[in-house]
Amino acid sequence: LTQEFQLIYQFCEFVMENAKNVITLQTTLQCFLRFLFWVPLYYAFETPLIDMLLHKFFPQPHFRCDALQCLTEVAAIDPKSVDAKYHPKVQKMYADFITNLSRIVQPEAIKQYHEEGDQGEEFVQRLTLMLSTILKTHLPILETQELVWFLIQGLQYLVHISEVDDDEIFKICTEYWNFLADD
Repeated sequence: LTQEFQLIYQFCEFVMENAKNVITLQTTLQCFLRFLFWVPLYYAFETPLIDMLLHKFFPQPHFRCDALQCLTEVAAIDPKSVDAKYHPKVQKMYADFITNLSRIVQPEAIKQYHEEGDQGEEFVQRLTLMLSTILKTHLPILETQELVWFLIQGLQYLVHISEVDDDEIFKICTEYWNFLADD
């Protein structure tokens, strides 16, 4: 299975690095998302995948939601299967994510962003899933002195997202706040 994934990864990486067509890139990201569930950890943490998603695709409106879904799958990797040598990569992924997110939208503007239409709604829903997933799954390794500001920012986003008038988003936020309160 790992051998087959290597070929799929190489193909997707080649397309993501070289294609210029928006539809081709969106389709490749969506295809890649289907394989991320069973990706060997090596491909998530020792290839340019995370940086490509964070710095090439997430900042661009055309690819933002697809990149968020892929990042959420990476964030959902069971921490018990993540070797301690990858903890700095998870920490960097989170810090870079919050940095890039703050360039797209400030926490106070989330509600307005959500109200801008279907794309805004989809973005906020995907953002809610990403933040709640990474904070639930990897909170112990994100709770470092270096990441305090980023953690506070992530929580501020979730506070403002909680104010959005959307039942599904509110449910995701409530589940996260319940998790945090129990922790």
